[in-house]
Amino acid sequence: MSVRNLGFEPHSYNHQKGRGRNPPMHLEKLRITVPVPVQTRALKRHRNPKNIAAALDKEKLKQRKVIISSKRPELNHRLAQQYGTFDKLPLVSEGWYHRKSVGDHFTINPFQPHAATNFDESNPKFADYPLDVRLVKALDVCGFTMATNIQHEAIPKMLEYRDNNTLIAAETGNGKTLAFLVPMLNQLLYHKDAEETEAVNSPYAVIVTPGRELADQVGEVAERLGAELGLRVRVHKGGQIRKQILQGPRDVVDIVVGSHGALRKLFHEGYLKTGRTSMLALDEIDTLLDDTFKDETINFISKFGLQGQSVATGVNVTMAGATFPTNFDTYLSAVMDTDDVLKVSTNNIHRVLFHIPQKFVRVSKSKKADKLLELVETNLSKNQKIVIFSNDSKTSDFVQMFLNENNIECVNFNGAQHYKYRRDKLDRFITGEVNVLSCTDLISRGIDTSTVNHVINYDFPLNPADYIHRVGRVGRVNGVKHGRVTSLVDTMAGVKVLQNIETSVRKNSEIKNVNNNIIRIIQHRAERHHQRKILL
Repeated sequence: MSVRNLGFEPHSYNHQKGRGRNPPMHLEKLRITVPVPVQTRALKRHRNPKNIAAALDKEKLKQRKVIISSKRPELNHRLAQQYGTFDKLPLVSEGWYHRKSVGDHFTINPFQPHAATNFDESNPKFADYPLDVRLVKALDVCGFTMATNIQHEAIPKMLEYRDNNTLIAAETGNGKTLAFLVPMLNQLLYHKDAEETEAVNSPYAVIVTPGRELADQVGEVAERLGAELGLRVRVHKGGQIRKQILQGPRDVVDIVVGSHGALRKLFHEGYLKTGRTSMLALDEIDTLLDDTFKDETINFISKFGLQGQSVATGVNVTMAGATFPTNFDTYLSAVMDTDDVLKVSTNNIHRVLFHIPQKFVRVSKSKKADKLLELVETNLSKNQKIVIFSNDSKTSDFVQMFLNENNIECVNFNGAQHYKYRRDKLDRFITGEVNVLSCTDLISRGIDTSTVNHVINYDFPLNPADYIHRVGRVGRVNGVKHGRVTSLVDTMAGVKVLQNIETSVRKNSEIKNVNNNIIRIIQHRAERHHQRKILL
């Protein structure tokens, strides 16, 4: 059979060399030409000093400490990092409104030492201030020698301007109690030396607190110092007021410390008298001017004015708190000249505490209890003390029962309990008999929790003021080291508050709308919800 020759040559393959006989084709490299003007502009941009400096800053920024560390590294924030005026902030919590964000988290890492004790290289002492020698000795005996930042700011000014009313604002755990108590005791010693006659149940100084537990705490410090100075201190709290009036002590007293409700009734009934009172201190003033206490607080202050006057004349009023009260001038203008109030504060007021690590976790409602159990079990394995915050008493009760059912001993502390039962539970926690405390914001105002290692926000707070107070339960002066805070976020309201906090950290600015008026916030949200229903 013959094969027709169609003009094609048979292809031969060189098996020895592994290639065909035809040489491979060499394609010419593709060249892209750029117009000269474009090249010139590109080189000009590259050599622009501003662009070179920006590139160098970007490289330097990578070497700086991470302040906000996120699950997504591109959203990390570093020390001294800045954003343009019109740039959109890259918030980690921006997408936390969506259910798919469950499991996301970020941490505010500590990058500063505790400002209360690392503010001045001279390490000021109480002996450096123009105080009565007896008071300096009493402070030393009670273990108070070095001043904190707010004490160093407040005490010299209050001694110099002793006729002025004073507002002291500083972060929680900075020693505000001594900041107003030391000038008060110094002035009280002067009055005692000049005293000719004594009066029964008519104190020189009155200290008001929003709650009975804080009254006990402040009273303990005042009693220790008073014992060294020969001053008589008495603590009055709510409960069985009629019995206190009928059977209470009737003797000379120099300082009265008490809860707001108890003192208001005892002065109103005439058991305690204002005749000798020349000094009035309001601790946790931001709470006392909240809508819950506001009207009664202003009415109480007015009782210390001269006869026939509604203004508190003839008495020095000292107010202390972790935040500046909302509408301070408006509320108090009826009982004092707010323009003459001496205002003393630290530089970090209304800011996140940068010496405490704070972690935020986006969780679902159904998995929140399981996440809490995981955190608590981890802490207890290291023998650490834990405070768990809830927004209401019912949730606080649930947390206690849930942990007890999982074989974790936990005590509860909230306003729905009887004060005797509540005090017993707090004592068990403070003494170390129990290491887990479930509570509401009642424990966040001024109570000394120096032994606490971990604060867990089971419910994220409704406003930044509550968050600031809760964080202050750890990292306190003379407290345990390496305390931390973990917040579980599961509501849209919580996300909104968190975004406010994260924005303040990234911009290195004060937290906006630090508002402690819970009643007003709840009413505003209810009205807004009602209006939306009408529109629908």
